[in-house]
Amino acid sequence: MDKKQKARVTALEADREKAGLSYRALGQAAGVSDSRIREAVKDVGNMTDDNWAKCAAALPGGKLAALLEKEGIEIPVAHSAPVPAEAGMRHDGEAAAGIVAIPFGRLRPNPDNYRKSFDPEDIAALAESIAERGVLQNLVVREADRKGVHTINSGGRRYAALMSLREQNRIDDSFRVNCLVLRLKDAEARALALIENLQRQDVPVLEEAEGFKALTALGWDTEKIATACRIAQRTVQDRLQLIERLAPLPREALAGGKITLEQARAIMSTPNEADQNDLLTDAVQSEFTATELREAAKRNKPEIGKAAFDLAQYKGEFIGSGTSRVFADVKAFMKLQHKAAAQRVKELEESGELVAVTLLPAGKQFEWGGWQRTETGKNEHAFVYIGKWSWKIEVTRGVCPRPEALAGDDDEEEERDPAQIELEQEIARKREEAETEATRQWLRDMLAAVPSNPGDYFRREILLGLTGKSAQWRPEHLDTFLPENLPATLRILREATGHPFIMDEMPDDVPLEEVPLAEHLGIIGEFDAAFLDDWLDRQDDWSVIQLYVQLEASRCTLHRLNTLAGSDIALSEKLGVPVPPHLIPEPDEDDDIEDEEEAA
Repeated sequence: MDKKQKARVTALEADREKAGLSYRALGQAAGVSDSRIREAVKDVGNMTDDNWAKCAAALPGGKLAALLEKEGIEIPVAHSAPVPAEAGMRHDGEAAAGIVAIPFGRLRPNPDNYRKSFDPEDIAALAESIAERGVLQNLVVREADRKGVHTINSGGRRYAALMSLREQNRIDDSFRVNCLVLRLKDAEARALALIENLQRQDVPVLEEAEGFKALTALGWDTEKIATACRIAQRTVQDRLQLIERLAPLPREALAGGKITLEQARAIMSTPNEADQNDLLTDAVQSEFTATELREAAKRNKPEIGKAAFDLAQYKGEFIGSGTSRVFADVKAFMKLQHKAAAQRVKELEESGELVAVTLLPAGKQFEWGGWQRTETGKNEHAFVYIGKWSWKIEVTRGVCPRPEALAGDDDEEEERDPAQIELEQEIARKREEAETEATRQWLRDMLAAVPSNPGDYFRREILLGLTGKSAQWRPEHLDTFLPENLPATLRILREATGHPFIMDEMPDDVPLEEVPLAEHLGIIGEFDAAFLDDWLDRQDDWSVIQLYVQLEASRCTLHRLNTLAGSDIALSEKLGVPVPPHLIPEPDEDDDIEDEEEAA
């Protein structure tokens, strides 16, 4: 784009945005093809000086007019006077082609228009522009009904501005508005109104998506919509997915600006509404990025490599791509995996090596109560089930009943109806699923509540670390990582409270200063724990959090870091904490080679 055209484009864009006109509206007002205007703006074509002048005439008093006049180009006079009602009227053919000056009182808004609200400040500014310069762009209306009233098909924003002037008594119902009258079928009118709205630059994402959805209901495919709106077909498909896949709460958050479009795309990577709501919490409260949300969407779900069945049998959706994909529908996965486990049972039974093979119900794990290990081949039983954490088909074999469990074998047991047993197992399974989900939700709610009341949470954490106890509500994998209490830990605790704490594994008759720094001192006793509990309750939240951080830092004496990961360094820089040089990893030779190649 040369310097002259760039200046013209800049001036035109400033004038067009100020007037609130789309390219299509500007083209209609100027008598210039809107495609030519778009091509000039995108530098894929240019316009003649005459067309530039026509655009300036449609934007009177603007920057473009001043620029062209400075270049010596004459600006034609804009014809904004109302056209007589009888001019250009036609009643034959499919459309009544002509611009008609219609009294404002004979116009009504389109009740089916999906755009229901407008920015009050924007409408006020447009109203003032109309009061000063008139309606620069004709409204598009349908033919009059039996009462002589025309329904507006395109131009709801201008109508709202005119209504504002009417409410201020600055115009009355006799004020004439230039309108293009078209004879349209309902579907055609709906499509035309939608396209006119969708061509606006400031249309919100969800409003745009609803417009595309409405066009598909009229029989339009994504290619036709993309062509009409002059956008990529992929964009249309992406917007339609927001309507079809995004749950109500994330959709509301997107509309309210609480999450970005990229975060919304990541959230809808899972089809489950409950999972989407959890991801929304991560996005809003924990400020997860779109990448982090996509990873979080895969949590607690089995990867495709865990499946013991043909993936073609699974009719649900996947999350992610490639070999790291996970099953979005865990229940469907479990059903197919359990079916494969039943086949595994059949194979073991046919081998003839075992006394009995038992398939445990879905969600059940093998428990040793009533069973003991045995030598292979001697009264050997096997249990087949789906691993709680591995998601794989697990087989526990080499077990036999304990002697005490066999004591009642001679007793006659009442035979039970297999169907009744299966029903009871199904009821128990559903109850366990419901209880498990309730527990998970409670855990999520507990963690979500920590930021709003951190003091109580950290009081509990300090006590757990110093008493050696574990929180019953924590996930099992966290209970194995109890903190080591070192001399530095005890020193900080004594200084903070002024209490002479004693730990149960401290060496006798050895001053604290002489205890090796990396030696674990154990835990505090019940008396000291009661004192600490009472002392913590009397401290403000900020003091408690500071003590928690100090105690955690003191326990790091036991560990020596070699280098930090890139994400750790990034966090340190974000927090404004300088990273010691020895913790910054040396670049790999391969990285050096790649850098040199890129530089070359």
